[in-house]
Amino acid sequence: MGGALTFNTDAFLYNYTDYQVSQIRDRTAVNENFDARVWGLEFETRFAPSRDLQVIANLGYLNTRIADGEGSIDIMNRTQGNPDYVLVKPWAQLPSNCIAPRAVVEEYLQTHPSLTSYYMICGGVGGALALGSQERPVIDPATGQLYSSLAVDENGALLYPEINGGAGIKAQLGGNALPNSPHWTMNIGTQYGFDLMDGWRATVRGDAYWQSQSWARVYNSDPYDKLHGWYNVNLSVWFERAEDDLKIELYAKNLLDKTPITDSFLNSDDTALTTNVFVLDPRLIGLSIHKGF
Repeated sequence: MGGALTFNTDAFLYNYTDYQVSQIRDRTAVNENFDARVWGLEFETRFAPSRDLQVIANLGYLNTRIADGEGSIDIMNRTQGNPDYVLVKPWAQLPSNCIAPRAVVEEYLQTHPSLTSYYMICGGVGGALALGSQERPVIDPATGQLYSSLAVDENGALLYPEINGGAGIKAQLGGNALPNSPHWTMNIGTQYGFDLMDGWRATVRGDAYWQSQSWARVYNSDPYDKLHGWYNVNLSVWFERAEDDLKIELYAKNLLDKTPITDSFLNSDDTALTTNVFVLDPRLIGLSIHKGF
């Protein structure tokens, strides 16, 4: 089209070993590593049929997938819905909840009607927090012995390996998307300029951005982890005089004053699983003056 149209595209593929993801667990930041594959396509178009008019559009597709066999403990769902295990709130000094076999908890409730020293179910520091207690110890009815999440059989094998020392049952992440990875992103911007008197030129520009839904965590738990798709609109008008290297711009960011949740961050059990959410800045109207010397 005589140079009026430019079209660019690219494709990419990444195979990650030990892609790092962070979360808060047990009052500390925990980094976990998962093998993952990321691939996508990007399209960019610029249409400028005249000196005055210009349209720019971009479209992106992204596909992320955590490798099969990867797993992680979700503090929002430590039992993974397994009815054979129960979530237990530990001694206040312990940083997080634990899970225990349902039979152990039921035996405890039958022998400790006052619920005193219930924290002993979670053990804590190898059971040290339960030392000195005058309460009847926690018994595992399956063995008749003192219960421990790290108990072993006569061959030295863990009796409850699936609970990972009481921390929880791992969620299977294979096939899940990586956090903050929307499948689709799109933006379009249009500007029109025209000359004014005394060497001044005015330009009006509008931009719109949209992205599809994504996930805040690797667990892709619906609805807790879902980040709904959102959009944003910006508008600006500026006046410039080239011979003076002077530019005066009036702009409005987030013109429609939308406040979508763009990300979230889950805190640990001892803070009651509170969640920090991040939203777009509110509508911002500003004036900018640039002068070169």
